[in-house]
Amino acid sequence: MYIAGAIFDLDGVLTDTAALHERAWHRVTGCTHAEYLSCFDGRKRIDGLRRFLESRSSCGNEKYMSDLCIDKDAIYQELLRTEGVRVHDDAREILEVLGIDGAYPCPVAVASSSRNARAVVKAAGLVDEFAVIVDGNGPEKPASYVLAAEQMGVAFSECAVFEDSPDALMLAIQAGCKYGIYVRKDR
Repeated sequence: MYIAGAIFDLDGVLTDTAALHERAWHRVTGCTHAEYLSCFDGRKRIDGLRRFLESRSSCGNEKYMSDLCIDKDAIYQELLRTEGVRVHDDAREILEVLGIDGAYPCPVAVASSSRNARAVVKAAGLVDEFAVIVDGNGPEKPASYVLAAEQMGVAFSECAVFEDSPDALMLAIQAGCKYGIYVRKDR
């Protein structure tokens, strides 16, 4: 098996940012742990907030919801700066094997839908591990995977994509990725 490059999702695959997101949403909305899991976890901010407000038989106009999302993001950014973020142990091991100096050297990238991807990578102390970081300011998946491969200078069809979302992994495979690796959230 030849892998020309490795492309990683960030949140849940390399880093554990869920606790920081949950704390930020709790400070903004007062949500419980169960509400965080059912409304916010794994969703875009505005979609999660809309779902949360609906679950409480509440509503808000677009400006109100946008303001809450901005407040949540500011709290999340502050938590990243002051507390950092945990890197999954197995992710560190895989990066050591695949990185340029590893036993199986190849270029390594992050392709994340998070606009905070660069800040998360920095807070995790992983900046030097990646040849490329494609964040949520770029295209959505699977185009972000393809862009990461292009920026690494390798064919996407010869890359391995590491994902914790079955749907996102299927998108990668449908876009031509030969090696899709599912990373369980409960590892």
